Amino acid sequence: GAAHRVGAGAGVSWSVRLAVPADADAIAQVHWDSWVATYTGVFPQASFEAYPLGTRREVWRREAEGGTGRRLFVAEGEAGVLGFANLGPYRTQPHEPPGQG
Repeated sequence: GAAHRVGAGAGVSWSVRLAVPADADAIAQVHWDSWVATYTGVFPQASFEAYPLGTRREVWRREAEGGTGRRLFVAEGEAGVLGFANLGPYRTQPHEPPGQG
């Protein structure tokens, strides 16, 4: 899909496009950085260790490959991926039986 320029201001320009598997590392880094910045001191360190950056890379690579019923988008600027959005139908939590969520 083509990128769509959607933001500009204060000298910053960015666009949104569908993610591709090659974006997985950058998406995982943005996810990790925002998670650590937001939840350090809120969750125990074990929470971060339970879902390490390498695992996140694989999760986002699978999402970008498609076939999940969801759509993964990235916002990117001159510095690369700035953010992401993953859109799709409601997913049940792992502890819920299928069809119960």
